[in-house]
Amino acid sequence: MGFKQFIMTLRYFVLTAVLFFITAAHAQTGTVTKNNTDTTQWLSQTDTTYQFSFKYPSGWTLKLPNTNTRFFVTSQQESDTDNFRENINCLVKKIDQKNLDIKTAEAAVLKNLSEGVANFKLISLRYGKWNNLTAMQLDYTATSESGGIVYKIHMYQQIAVFNDLVFTLSYTAETDSYSKYLPTIKKIIQSIKLL
Repeated sequence: MGFKQFIMTLRYFVLTAVLFFITAAHAQTGTVTKNNTDTTQWLSQTDTTYQFSFKYPSGWTLKLPNTNTRFFVTSQQESDTDNFRENINCLVKKIDQKNLDIKTAEAAVLKNLSEGVANFKLISLRYGKWNNLTAMQLDYTATSESGGIVYKIHMYQQIAVFNDLVFTLSYTAETDSYSKYLPTIKKIIQSIKLL
């Protein structure tokens, strides 16, 4: 896979992550849990396929992998009228080149989001460290329609390349709930360890 194909794969991967997890967050239904789960109790999970581990709060729901989605963790339903579950997910995609510089994909990722996500508004784009790798960190708002409801969403995505794998971590929340769940999401992201 050449650099151009890597950029196309990454653009597709980021947009797919956004659209799938907005829809999936809306689709989460079930019994409302009325207890106050102690989120200091964390459960551990290891992905043996892509060799990483992570932790998540015991009161949240974990869904395990399909082809690219390695985990999908959702918050509890807040009330009977809560139709959207804040969530974090991890997608991993194998590429043919090793250790590509994620910074080279910046323009393509932004173009893909601005063209493919309704009412995309970039709040910030910066680079930081995650597992001693350079990670692109995107913070943005958008809208999404699911089940006849238009959601105002706030997303945080972190993208890093490790050897021949692209890791995309995506936090999706309704705009009004973003700050409430952000500390927990940051703990989940920090808990992810490449083995």
